[in-house]
Amino acid sequence: ASDFTVVTLDAISLTKPRMAARITSTKEARGASIAPCTISLYNLAPSTKAKIQQGYSVQLKAGYRSQGYIPLLFSGQIVNTFTRRQGADLITEIICGDASFAISNFRIGGAIPKYQTYLDVLNQMLSSAKDFGTPVAKINTTVPEAERLNVMLDKGYSYDGFLFKELAKVCEEVRYRSYMSLGTLHVEPRERPTTAKVIQIRPENIKGQLQ
Repeated sequence: ASDFTVVTLDAISLTKPRMAARITSTKEARGASIAPCTISLYNLAPSTKAKIQQGYSVQLKAGYRSQGYIPLLFSGQIVNTFTRRQGADLITEIICGDASFAISNFRIGGAIPKYQTYLDVLNQMLSSAKDFGTPVAKINTTVPEAERLNVMLDKGYSYDGFLFKELAKVCEEVRYRSYMSLGTLHVEPRERPTTAKVIQIRPENIKGQLQ
């Protein structure tokens, strides 16, 4: 499977729509969540609206092209979409999940031979995530907490189930956490700050509001 964050040649680019977006997040690391982002697009052409479908990938960026770089605020997939009328406007609501397709569909199964480590288990699971098209951040093995990943598994390790649930089980055993951020899967020690990039939205960043 291809990386779902890659912008393909047939992608739809909406650069000047009347729109609003609500992104749900917390300061705490979280696992993949079903619908952390809702995008509202106003008065789309029927031909454009017809191309917005469940399961398609979405990237939300905000900024000015004069900056040279427009930061990515959200990357995920469409969970649901519908259109409603508000006064004279037709508003297309796009409900997005940061790993919705992976949560609903990706099952993994495998076995690690005895005398391998938790790091081997995690790397095998993350390799499966890559095969499903989920971008993965490399596990940092230089931090002191990574010693917990080097514990040898005398009886090996087997797993079978949905990707994120099986990954969470392994992380629990070694006091790690797994979470999605901007479309990328991270596995990190619980006690360390998240390394994922965060775009801060402050009052001075807001240029106006949708009326």
